[in-house]
Amino acid sequence: MVGVYGIGGVGKTTLMKEVAKNMTKDGLFDQVVMVTVSQEPVLKKIQGEIGENLGLTLSEESLDVRARRLLERLKKEKRILIVLDDLWKPLNLPEELGIPCESSCNVVLATRQLQVCRQMGTQLNVELKVLSEGDAWILFKWAAGDCLVEDNDTLCEVANQVVRECGGLPLAIVTIGKALQTKDISVWKDAASQLKMSRSSSPEGCKE
Repeated sequence: MVGVYGIGGVGKTTLMKEVAKNMTKDGLFDQVVMVTVSQEPVLKKIQGEIGENLGLTLSEESLDVRARRLLERLKKEKRILIVLDDLWKPLNLPEELGIPCESSCNVVLATRQLQVCRQMGTQLNVELKVLSEGDAWILFKWAAGDCLVEDNDTLCEVANQVVRECGGLPLAIVTIGKALQTKDISVWKDAASQLKMSRSSSPEGCKE
């Protein structure tokens, strides 16, 4: 079990999707299943999504019965990867969801808190950090348009302010960069001011 942790907006969900896609493409696992847990997890829904990916219909109402059926099915897989995204609190995988903690069943979980990883008993934890200033600027130029940003000195200065206020969070950088593509300088300046106020009142950054 591997834990990936980092603040909201740092790109955990995007990374999890890439992991799932690449693991499927490379054939490293016979089955790759990705599900979103969320802050208030609906266990029956999560069980159903995992089962559906495996061609298993869980019609029972009892969570315990569904978990046992899913557990039996997953134990038959030789190489399976289950990606649990947006995990906010620890879960007992075998009992609550029906995910076996065995060598044939590999689990990657994404959460904002390292403590969740530790409580889940992960063997390896990877912190996803914010982008460096240089990488943040490259990503913003891609999102906003290289020529648009670099051909105008005043706009370039404001763009730098916007990037700094994004705090190295890829989600914020891409979202804001694309939103500003066709806007005039006054909108860019307003965005920089709004981001500065937002950052001062909400230090934890934006949500994924």
